[in-house]
Amino acid sequence: PIQCELVRNSERSELMVTNTPIKFKITGSVYAYNCVINAFLAAGVQETDGANWNVLWSAPLKPEAMKNFTKYQRCNHFPSTWQIGGKDNLWKNVSKMRIKYGEAYNICPQTFLLPDDYKRLNAERDSDPKALWIMKPIASSCGRGIKVIPRTASIPKKHGYLVSRYISNPHLLNGHKYDLRIYVLVTSFDQLRIYMYENGLVRFATEEYSISTKSCKQRCVHLT
Repeated sequence: PIQCELVRNSERSELMVTNTPIKFKITGSVYAYNCVINAFLAAGVQETDGANWNVLWSAPLKPEAMKNFTKYQRCNHFPSTWQIGGKDNLWKNVSKMRIKYGEAYNICPQTFLLPDDYKRLNAERDSDPKALWIMKPIASSCGRGIKVIPRTASIPKKHGYLVSRYISNPHLLNGHKYDLRIYVLVTSFDQLRIYMYENGLVRFATEEYSISTKSCKQRCVHLT
């Protein structure tokens, strides 16, 4: 989309030049993953429990809290990142951009938010009874709570869930479903600066892909 081609003024950037050790702090609001700690330590960043940190690893903070940061303090979340990090908000924002800019933002399957869109979802299922659907909790991760819904099964009217049209004809490798994951680090939105990790992740299903009713409950067939 043309919105991604805007040029920012790089002269606004300022590098931190100091002989003081750079320090990070992990708050009690998040789990202290070893991969995060080891990445900091491998880069020469020291851990601290005090207030003299440079990088704060925490749950998303309110913008008011960030106003107290010094010019050399950063945290691991930008304000309002859940506008794209939450499944429900991501769909709402993509829908708005699709209405405004058309096919350039046709990047997500048709989705319904429960319980508000329940009637529209059932009407869509009635109009296309052969379609498969996938149900996901809006505030979960690691595949927890995800279900592929067979054609004949009913969908419960649950709060905190969304239902998307399932892409039933994905590209396969030797008859198996797979997905690709690329990891990036966004350090600035204005100017936009993104670092892409050179090594991505590929996941393969261990059983051949099928859209039969029986296969919908088999996790080794569907990568979700």
